[in-house]
Amino acid sequence: MKSLPPPKILIFIIAFVFSVIIVIGGIFWYINNKRIDTYIPPVSQLERSPEVPANWKLLEARPEGYWLYYSPSWTIDPSLEESTELKAFWIGDSASSDGLYIISAIKEPTRGTLEYLDVNFANAFRQQTVQGTLIEEKVGVQGRDAISLEGKITNVQTKEIVNANLLLISAKDGKPAYAISAVLRNNSMYEKYLQEVLLMTLSLRFF
Repeated sequence: MKSLPPPKILIFIIAFVFSVIIVIGGIFWYINNKRIDTYIPPVSQLERSPEVPANWKLLEARPEGYWLYYSPSWTIDPSLEESTELKAFWIGDSASSDGLYIISAIKEPTRGTLEYLDVNFANAFRQQTVQGTLIEEKVGVQGRDAISLEGKITNVQTKEIVNANLLLISAKDGKPAYAISAVLRNNSMYEKYLQEVLLMTLSLRFF
């Protein structure tokens, strides 16, 4: 069983978002699929909140311990279909995407505390944000402690300034912790895609 990449790898992906295929190719750390022994409702019974449009698709990530709905504007990265720890969504062409949304399940118990996530994930994000753009707060997500961060980050390859968000959700009751990141370009579609990112995150539920 191979271990999850170090936490800063996720932030590394954000920094190189528009060449992320190369980056992701270097972090294919897969573990064997784990089946959850407790009863899980079939897809047809999974809750769709009233805010989620009828044409949105369902991602049921059982080994990772969550499910969510996502907009048809976004495409799941097929190269990560077999990963039980990392899922990525793109808008448009993955090589020059307008947006990236990544969910990383952190299954090692010692890495699931809010303190660990703060030191190893949030600090790396803080260091990369453009000065004066960082906004962060501690929040609650379905009974779990979490940290929400947002700011602008410079793409080191293109020098383009992009909008970045990071949500760190602590582990609970033996279930994984999660790092959810989104990067969006500053263009005419930014507000639309930002609302989709927020709604995708709000639709997230844990098994």
